[in-house]
Amino acid sequence: MDRQWNHEATLVTFDQDQLLGREVATHPDHRRNDEAPPVNRRPTQTIAGLALILAVACGCSSTSTGQPAAASSSSASSGPSTSASVSVPADVPKDSVLDLNSTKDMTGIETTVPANQSPYTDHLPDICTLITPAAMQKLGMETKTRGFNGARLLTQACITKSTENGDLVRAVSVDFYINNIKELTNPATVIAQGPPVAIDSKIRARIVKLAATGQDDPTYKYTCLAAWGTFFGSIGINYRVAENSGSDPCKDAVAAARIIAPLMPKSPSQMRVTR
Repeated sequence: MDRQWNHEATLVTFDQDQLLGREVATHPDHRRNDEAPPVNRRPTQTIAGLALILAVACGCSSTSTGQPAAASSSSASSGPSTSASVSVPADVPKDSVLDLNSTKDMTGIETTVPANQSPYTDHLPDICTLITPAAMQKLGMETKTRGFNGARLLTQACITKSTENGDLVRAVSVDFYINNIKELTNPATVIAQGPPVAIDSKIRARIVKLAATGQDDPTYKYTCLAAWGTFFGSIGINYRVAENSGSDPCKDAVAAARIIAPLMPKSPSQMRVTR
């Protein structure tokens, strides 16, 4: 059984049925991704992280309704674009991280807004539309699949994979979280793999792993996360290598982050949901 990232700084596990898409993780208040939060309550802080192994196990992605969606490439990539304005409370400062209509370049800005106060719950885009064919080639990936469908998502992902003779060679999940970087990389749950690493002149990524449950824990051995703070929360590059590949997933995660980071949204106005 592989363990998965849980954005509430706790661990969640999936049994084989769940890995095959027969059940999806719920919010701490037992909502599924597409269900509205209880009346008079902010959306819960976090949800269980997308299972990267899910794509490996069944070639499908988890949807907000709990039904597996057939693996397929997302729509053609054209990079983030500014869309029509959305409603923003009148007291939100212009060009702040809370201003969903801001066109200001916020590359390198790390929000401190906690997840349970984030305005981006309904504003996580289809990441696969941002991953260009050129980037896929540089990553050495063959397919990309959107992680979640539906509304009120607290995380979104684009899962890319490379296989050889039907066997997994490597997989990269590009994850968007509404959690700020301190929440995501809480030292109570993850183990830093050295100091932060420069991705570019404005972005420094934290390299972390979930603590090993034992000597042969496959998640610890073959998976690593390179994550950095953003204006909306955090971006994580979750890199998994095949067993006995000899690759270092942390070095691979950093290399992948340097390819992916320039393609990511630079302003809140580019955070628009594509159904």
